[in-house]
Amino acid sequence: MKDIAYGISEDIGWRSRMENAHAVVCSEEQNFCLAAVFDGHLDPRAAQAAAEVLPRFVEGSCLDESEKPEGPRRSYGEMINQACLKTDEYIIKKGIRSGTTAGVLVIAGEEFWAANSGDTRVIIESDAGGVVLTQDHRPDLPAERARIESQGGRVIELDVPRVEGDLALSRALGDVYFKPYVTPLPRIVYGLLGRENRFAVVACDGVWVSLSTEEACSIVRNAPTPQKAAELIQQEAFWGGSDDNISVIVLDLEKYIGQLPREKMSILNITDTAAPD
Repeated sequence: MKDIAYGISEDIGWRSRMENAHAVVCSEEQNFCLAAVFDGHLDPRAAQAAAEVLPRFVEGSCLDESEKPEGPRRSYGEMINQACLKTDEYIIKKGIRSGTTAGVLVIAGEEFWAANSGDTRVIIESDAGGVVLTQDHRPDLPAERARIESQGGRVIELDVPRVEGDLALSRALGDVYFKPYVTPLPRIVYGLLGRENRFAVVACDGVWVSLSTEEACSIVRNAPTPQKAAELIQQEAFWGGSDDNISVIVLDLEKYIGQLPREKMSILNITDTAAPD
């Protein structure tokens, strides 16, 4: 995926330690690009473990599928879903008690998959402005509250709604003490890229407490490189009042989209196996 350039910027912010991690894998052999941000809580170990193994699980699944005889093969969406479950299992088996969000964007050919568990966001540029492809998983969302309460859990209103009065997220990888109420299952958006999709941003909530989608996109549009764009988003979020760890990945798709057959992006499907029926 030599036609996709990217930039990464991270900062500890006002916190005492960095609990975030990230991963970018652009595989020429498998012809896909993966960008992911993991926003840890309690300690950095869950985020670090996720950044290490989740891309590896996706790559391994991709290789397995490519070696199958012609016929039905799993989609990247299915592989990402399985990777989140396997990463969650890996974190817990390692004895890690902390947890992490996961925001993942995969591009393969003209297709894309945007997946998240938690509140790390994936944004993609369009002619109409930035499009948020993810959903922040908060315990007070009606579907999330219904799922938690159906499993015997509670959503308690303190400063913000919290699972069992503690965790302010309803989905994350790890967090063994909050199972089964907090699930690792991601919400996955699948679609086709268009020539309007000039860049994408994957960033933790430390960015979005300070910057709107359009503010972040405006920074990218006016930056000379994706690296400079990521740095400027990080700096603007910090000086805009964010007191959290900040992690940003900017993907420059300008060269990549030139080969695409359509002008407009198309969202074809949203899969959420954790949502109540």
